[in-house]
Amino acid sequence: MKGPVPENLVGKVFGKLTVVGFAGYGKGNSNKKDRMWLCKCECGNEKTVRTQSLKQGKTKTCGLGNCHPRGKYGITGKKDRERASNLAILYNLNPGEYEKMLAFQKGVCAISGKPPKNTRLAIDHDHTTGKIRGLLYWHMNKSLSAFNDDPKLLRAAADYLENPPATFALGEEVYGMLGRVSKKKKNRKYGPSGSKERQPRKGQ
Repeated sequence: MKGPVPENLVGKVFGKLTVVGFAGYGKGNSNKKDRMWLCKCECGNEKTVRTQSLKQGKTKTCGLGNCHPRGKYGITGKKDRERASNLAILYNLNPGEYEKMLAFQKGVCAISGKPPKNTRLAIDHDHTTGKIRGLLYWHMNKSLSAFNDDPKLLRAAADYLENPPATFALGEEVYGMLGRVSKKKKNRKYGPSGSKERQPRKGQ
């Protein structure tokens, strides 16, 4: 009793490969029963591929020149593919969409207006809804979390900076040390001029 007639793949298209003829069976004990097919790539190169690789989508191009396999995201280079995978998994972004946002922001942080220096701008998203909002310096992104992404709090913070309550409470502008406060005399500089001596005040 004869077994089932093997499927004829001639004329069928798999990715960029078109099957043009049967090429015999595989060599070696592990794949000697594999049916092999001569395929012609869109670029003009020919390649012999086994049935399973074609039907399972493992081989879609000749793998030469411009047809070099580029992985799931159509990108060469392991690091670039890993980054594309992370962007897809974490932020649901397609390849090139990070660059599209960066171009729209003219290459700068959406809040500070400054370009990144030694690292990429961070992707900012709403932690409650997952909505992608834009690209920011990492510390700007972190600061939004400190305000719970609340626009009212951020507007209140802006008003606080423009109208500090201490000035009204004390009846005058009082300047302390510049930068981080330090008890070391050599590090002391007082605002707004940066002098080594404190601002003269009544009662001191």
